[in-house]
Amino acid sequence: MAFYRRCALLFFAAMLGVVAVPAVRAGDASESIWSALVLATNQEQPAEPPAELAKYAKKLKNIFGYNQYELLGQHLEAMDSTKEHWLVPSKELFLRADSKLEKPGVYRLKLEFWEEKKLLAQMDAKLTGQNLLFIRGPAYENGQLIIILMVQ
Repeated sequence: MAFYRRCALLFFAAMLGVVAVPAVRAGDASESIWSALVLATNQEQPAEPPAELAKYAKKLKNIFGYNQYELLGQHLEAMDSTKEHWLVPSKELFLRADSKLEKPGVYRLKLEFWEEKKLLAQMDAKLTGQNLLFIRGPAYENGQLIIILMVQ
């Protein structure tokens, strides 16, 4: 558990590593937010990324420098009200998000990163349909946790 406490401190420092990059967006009128929790590692023989991450693998490698990306959890939330709440589960870690619609296609997010029942970090972000948001999380196992958010 002390390892996770050290990770929390690294997570706060790493929050400066939030990166927004252009995303491909379907012109659909009903919007959803896709969120994912990813473990990035360097392996001698990296596995192919899962289908959900394949189109972002090159961007992830360019930004974070790892050669393997494993999807720990994901969630697609239909944005059918002005306020939404959802979770991205994994075995030990999860992301809780509260979102508020500012205007069509623009969401204000309050994000909480949890390890079991312990809050590790909080942050606010703005997400639009024009960007894919990568958030560098704490070191975990032999790699780095990354959170991905995108309006679809």
